[in-house]
Amino acid sequence: MIQTVFQPFYYIGKVNQQNLMKEELVPYIEASYSANPNNQPVEWSCKVHTSYEWTDSTLEKFKENYFSNITECFTDLGFPQCQIELMPAWFNLYKNGQWQEVHNHYSTNDVYFTAVHFLKFNPEVHSPLVLVNSNKTLLQGFKLGEKCESIDYWKVKYPIYVEEGDIVIFPSTMDHQVFPQETDESRITISFNIKAFQ
Repeated sequence: MIQTVFQPFYYIGKVNQQNLMKEELVPYIEASYSANPNNQPVEWSCKVHTSYEWTDSTLEKFKENYFSNITECFTDLGFPQCQIELMPAWFNLYKNGQWQEVHNHYSTNDVYFTAVHFLKFNPEVHSPLVLVNSNKTLLQGFKLGEKCESIDYWKVKYPIYVEEGDIVIFPSTMDHQVFPQETDESRITISFNIKAFQ
């Protein structure tokens, strides 16, 4: 009998005030892109326009809209009473040819979860968020896994199919990436990390 152990997970939900956030934030973020399309930290091995290196007060004022999603996520996980702290948010904007390398957000500063809000997203043309199996090295060498795609364990990469206005929350240790965009239609996400305390 097959049993599962240490099973990965992710949460998906709808963000409150999505329309209001999109109306105010999209023009602001696209104006930032026009000024510098490839603004990103030098250590990143990708091509994206991001506000990661600065605290963005325009984003910060909307962070309270995420608390109901975080509460629902943590309740489903079995610890509804834990205290949380949202770290500074940043935006990522991708257009044609822009992408994000495989990475994770784990640090030693009590950051246990990562959230991604799909502020402007067209599932018909935009690349999804892709979670990467932590056992990828083993699985890539185990060719039998290619014949057993019906079991998620054998999948090296797992795309998360979302709609505009969705938020995805997952453990910060989980590797993830965004494949190159093939459209000039802006793909905009807002991301932040979450500290959790008992």
